[in-house]
Parts: sequence; structure tokens; C-alpha cells
Amino acid sequence: MFLAYSSKYLFFDNSGSSTFGVILFLLGTFYIMLPTILLRRAAKNMFAGRSGDMAVKAVTSDEGIEMITEGSSGTTSWSSFVDFRICKDGILLYPQKIIQYWIPITASVEDGTWQDFEALVSGKVQRKI
Repeated sequence: MFLAYSSKYLFFDNSGSSTFGVILFLLGTFYIMLPTILLRRAAKNMFAGRSGDMAVKAVTSDEGIEMITEGSSGTTSWSSFVDFRICKDGILLYPQKIIQYWIPITASVEDGTWQDFEALVSGKVQRKI
């Protein structure tokens, strides 16, 4: 629609000013290209920073778990988790039904072995969903 009106103002309007037609043409082109722009932006954001496996360190205590990576760290209490899943490649901890923290089996766990960590998660996280 923008392109149709821009062609009307550019080619059939005899007022001598084509500025409005050029603006409509640019808006029409942007509107047509918008899905491609959004798709490229989403793909770029999805794969940003995925150059390799991230080193994860898990520090546990009676109150909760602290997860440390290269650029961030965060502490979460055991009572805030609503579910967990122990998989062959790691553990999923759920602070909400649709949000999960992935702790890979390659993560360094302080104060014990991976099996000790699995037992601690099983004992501390009460399934609420």
C-alpha cells in the first residue's frame, strides 16, 4: 500500500514535490523487509556467544546453590526450586515451571563428587509441580 501511494505521488502527482512519495517508498520497502530483518536479528541473538562450552562451577550449601560462570554468578535458595530432573548429561533445576537452570555433568562441583551433588539436589528440592 505504501508502494502504491508512493508511485502515485512520484509519477502521477504534478505538484513538483516528490518528497512525500520518496518517504512512502522508503516506508513501504522497510515494511516489506521487516520479517527478514527480525528473523536475522533473532538468529544473531540466538547464536551470540556460543563459541564453545561454558565452564560452570556449582557451590552448594545448606541454604542454596551458587552457580558461577566466566561472566556471571548467582545464588538461589533450595526452597525457590519447584522441580528438578536428573539426566545422564546433567541436572535441570526449575525455579519456575517453564524456566530451568542446566548444570552439565562437566561442571566442577565443590565439596564432593557428582553423585553427592545429585543426592543433595534430590534431598533439598521439593517437587511442587
